[in-house]
Amino acid sequence: VSELNLSGKGTFENPRVQGDIALSNLRIKEKPLEDIHLRVSLQDQLAKVTGKLNFGVEGSYHLQKKDFLASLQFEKTDLTPYLKLANQSDLSGNLTGRIKAGGNVGAIDRIRADADLSDFKLFFKEKEMIRSQDFKASFKNGEISLPSVLLRLLTDGHLKVEGKVNPKGALGLRVNGDIPLSVVKPFLQDIPDIKGNLSINADIKGNPSDPKLNAKIDLKNIGMTVPGLMQQLHNLNGKIQITPDSATIVEPIKGQLDSGQIELKGSAGLKKFLPTWMKVDLRTNALPINVPDTLEILLNTELKLRGTMEASTLAGEAVILEGRYYKDVELSLLSSLKTVVKKKRETAPQASTSPNPFLKNMKLDISVKRRNPFVVENNLALLDIQPDLEVTGTATQPLIGGRAKIETGTITYQKKKFEVNKGVIDFLNPYKIEPTLDIESESKVREWVITLKVSGTPDELSFNLTSVPPEDHGDI
Repeated sequence: VSELNLSGKGTFENPRVQGDIALSNLRIKEKPLEDIHLRVSLQDQLAKVTGKLNFGVEGSYHLQKKDFLASLQFEKTDLTPYLKLANQSDLSGNLTGRIKAGGNVGAIDRIRADADLSDFKLFFKEKEMIRSQDFKASFKNGEISLPSVLLRLLTDGHLKVEGKVNPKGALGLRVNGDIPLSVVKPFLQDIPDIKGNLSINADIKGNPSDPKLNAKIDLKNIGMTVPGLMQQLHNLNGKIQITPDSATIVEPIKGQLDSGQIELKGSAGLKKFLPTWMKVDLRTNALPINVPDTLEILLNTELKLRGTMEASTLAGEAVILEGRYYKDVELSLLSSLKTVVKKKRETAPQASTSPNPFLKNMKLDISVKRRNPFVVENNLALLDIQPDLEVTGTATQPLIGGRAKIETGTITYQKKKFEVNKGVIDFLNPYKIEPTLDIESESKVREWVITLKVSGTPDELSFNLTSVPPEDHGDI
């Protein structure tokens, strides 16, 4: 519902207008707004407006001189409609205070603005996230001044900011506080259970186009569910020091993935906050990796990352302490006694475009050993495997090369167990991770010794039965 009541006289060069504008029953994405009442006037080239949105408004603007004055008065103003407009439907908040500004829109150096907010609160799903009282800031001579801004974060966190910012000149900001990471949950949809704290003490100098950061960051008991693995990263602690030229882990970052231990240390060169070189070491002890319904493995690793954003290498060794592959295979593949799939000519796949060129340019050189046999245990086989493999390629397109020997095991076929006599699994494909099997096993049925040979890749397997005394396939 809207009402418009305007009257005017004068000339086109110097009009005189006054009246009222009223809007009611307004909604922003189903959230109702308070009724809007504005009184407007124009006389001697000076436009004025007073009234109320869901906050008080008073202002003027000279059409020729471009001088303006503005005052906004907030009294527990509901911010929810504006947050909904920004697609933040889980956020709400309120604001009390005043913002005043004046000057000339054609000369930024002549603009003066002051913000004095006595109370500001932001909620996520009705739980208070951020609170600030007695927030003060000013803009004068093209410079923003923050005498001391204190933000309360959740129940036990805080962030204090003070200093000056000149968009065309120098920076001089100091930031310190203790930030609960759960305050960023609304913005991390893939990690909804992140927890822990970041303690930060930082100075920012230089200029807006090339800021200089000196900071100390403490990681305190950080934890989360790792996306894709559904495993818990927890008790992550460490200290990082950042200068304009480098980032250094001054106290090793240590933590756990489920029951496994992780340790990260090293440093990186920086230019405009982007790494120019890296020297990082990762060590894990009894690290569990679980792929649901497929694989569980326990690893020790010693990995080193060296290089630049344009060319780097992740090298080292991974030792399998325990491992089990338990995903069942489709037995429909074994519907005939002898199955041979014609092999197609192998071609290199199209290189995938990666949003992160650093990962795309990271080469891998990791040897995979074992302390105990790796076990395959599913509806087709029970095998103890001794891997001797190399992980190569890149971080976005890893490849596996080498051979895994089958030490002992059985293959189940037609409800009959075949003891493995010999077997190897080779990784020969230069374009993708694809095992090639060559397994020979046998089983005794009354006076016959039946041999089952399985060879080929998973998509092109050949199953062949022979017997002593010899019989046709159908008889076998």
